[in-house]
Amino acid sequence: DRVVDAGFYFVNFLKNCDYKFTPLNKVLTYHYPCHLSRGMNQASLIEEFIKEKEEGFSELDEKERCCGFAGTYSIMHKHISNKLVQRKIENIIKSNSEVVITSCPGCIMQISGALNVMNNRNISVVHFISYLKNILGA
Repeated sequence: DRVVDAGFYFVNFLKNCDYKFTPLNKVLTYHYPCHLSRGMNQASLIEEFIKEKEEGFSELDEKERCCGFAGTYSIMHKHISNKLVQRKIENIIKSNSEVVITSCPGCIMQISGALNVMNNRNISVVHFISYLKNILGA
């Protein structure tokens, strides 16, 4: 209960502040990292924050489904990991998103790596904290 994700902390902090947010004005979605959705139960609050700020939010099918990174799992079980990320990419493409936001560096590496392999460079994958920096103009 005493440990929270940085994004979760900032969302709660910003609720009580009068900051001006400048939306990205792009179609974007949020991928739930396993550690936030299963371990810490904090992913939905971050997604709701993004939905409030962005008109172009697109719901991601199977948003809670693992992208296949899972630390060394992606190395030890590459075949399964590749199937998981392929399904994630299919859902991202189906969402018509230009930007995928997530709160896990591992997920960013896995998803952006798969997008690069598929030569789909029109979709960027960013950390939620980077997204916050952009909409706050920091």
